[in-house]
Amino acid sequence: MNSFFFIAVTLIVLSYSGIFWLYAGHYWLEDYVYGIYSMSPMVFVVFLWLVWRKREVFNNFEGSYFNAGWGYILLFAAVLMKLHGEINGYSVLRGFSLIPLLFGLTIIFYPAETVKRMSFPYFYLIFVIPMPTFLLDELIRPLLDLNTFLVEKILAPIGLPIEKTGYVFSFNDFRNTGFHEVIIGGGCSGIGSLMVCLAIGALYLYLREINNRLKSILFAAIVFFTLAANTIRIIAMILMIYFFGPAYGHGFYHEYSGFFVFGTALVLSMKFEEFMNRNGKYNIDGQKQNSNS
Repeated sequence: MNSFFFIAVTLIVLSYSGIFWLYAGHYWLEDYVYGIYSMSPMVFVVFLWLVWRKREVFNNFEGSYFNAGWGYILLFAAVLMKLHGEINGYSVLRGFSLIPLLFGLTIIFYPAETVKRMSFPYFYLIFVIPMPTFLLDELIRPLLDLNTFLVEKILAPIGLPIEKTGYVFSFNDFRNTGFHEVIIGGGCSGIGSLMVCLAIGALYLYLREINNRLKSILFAAIVFFTLAANTIRIIAMILMIYFFGPAYGHGFYHEYSGFFVFGTALVLSMKFEEFMNRNGKYNIDGQKQNSNS
């Protein structure tokens, strides 16, 4: 590799080590916003691996280049974001500036093919750098609305005496021995499982040699199965409390049922891909199969 590459990497590491240390000590912990970024250390390791496995592209300087002006614009924007974040203590901006910085440097000094091959690893940092809390709130709220709406509509035909008020489900248990309220908080929105599934799903689809159309379909399927599994998780919790009491719906189930959402979503997504490849209209390369074949 050329000397510029090592110099650039050294300067980037020195410049961003402080903010990533802050992320590791606060934002990536389990107690930060329902632990949705607790998987980020592993995702960051995956990012480094993705760059390393494509490292030969940084030895290539032949081929067509993108307009360097776009690279300088991204580089200038990254510097402004980093400075603004450092001066005002905006940790999100300090970290997020790394993405346009990497793109800007790559566009300026490397051909278009290198930029294209490094696009996914650079964008993958989105799963590493925490979003602002106000943006997380805007994502969690519609998820809560969707989950509580679906839970209410699915439970209604069963005829259980359950009332919904906002994000709270109220009912007397099966034996009529107590009144219970199940509050669907942000942790039950499925945002944590969705982030993990999206990070793993995006990596899986990137490594698969299928066309972009099929990748888009499978990515949407991952979102659908994750949200569906989380709705089932909430329904199961309510039914367990209704029939057996709060001790069964809370505690161990409440703490670890998120793994059910994660596992179910991934398994169903892989089965869905298998179904499309074997029985659907697409083969493994994403090409439409002949209906007469």
